[in-house]
Amino acid sequence: MKFLLDICAHQQARENKPNSCSGHLDIMPVCVLSEGAGSGAQIPTHLTRIPILLISNSTDVSNKTVKGKVVRKGPLVLLAADNFILKTVIQEEDSQADASSINVVLMGTLAKDFNQAVNQGDVVVASGFTVGKSPTVHKDKLHPCNLLMSGDDACIYVFRLPPPRDPTSPPAVKRGPAPSTEVSRPPKTQKYTYVGLGDLKTGSVVNVYGVVVFFKQPFKSRGTDFCSSLKITDQSNQKIGCTIFCDKLEGPSQNL
Repeated sequence: MKFLLDICAHQQARENKPNSCSGHLDIMPVCVLSEGAGSGAQIPTHLTRIPILLISNSTDVSNKTVKGKVVRKGPLVLLAADNFILKTVIQEEDSQADASSINVVLMGTLAKDFNQAVNQGDVVVASGFTVGKSPTVHKDKLHPCNLLMSGDDACIYVFRLPPPRDPTSPPAVKRGPAPSTEVSRPPKTQKYTYVGLGDLKTGSVVNVYGVVVFFKQPFKSRGTDFCSSLKITDQSNQKIGCTIFCDKLEGPSQNL
């Protein structure tokens, strides 16, 4: 409770102080940067970034910014009429050390706008903050300081990451070159002439087809091949026996 009272007193002092950062006069408390912009394209040029690890109670943070990924976002809490507070944790993208993650306490309109515009996973740049001692450092093992943000000087710039690709969506189809105007000719296919079983003559070489009405499993012939016999019939109701030779045991049955 003491920590909350200290924050409220800090907020009141900040709001009674005249605005000293002319670069923020026309900037909303939370500014979502347009897609495709560089990391500093819409951030005032007089602001310089400071690493989280270099922040302490004695650090001069005038015209300084802190950049990090939102790894934790707390709920928006209403303290009084139109007075909000929200706590979030940001972590520098290039470091995994606990001390590179820092609590950021937002108050007033900034807290409300942050809650509506910023999602966990977004990359943000904070400016116009002051540094205070973190009362939860022994519990959360994060940076020993807090960033306190309120008043007209405080501003959050949001770099929204592109949404991940939906694995269920079909991949983009690359268009190939325009089709040739030449007329493609279908490959030549060999034509077969079939003779009915009732029209067969001794000694002739013909093509026939029919329904298999009898089949004998393959067996070893007197030579090196395997042999199988079957009978077929067609529309003429004639039946004829056939003998099939193959060099493999499974050959005759696979050809049917």
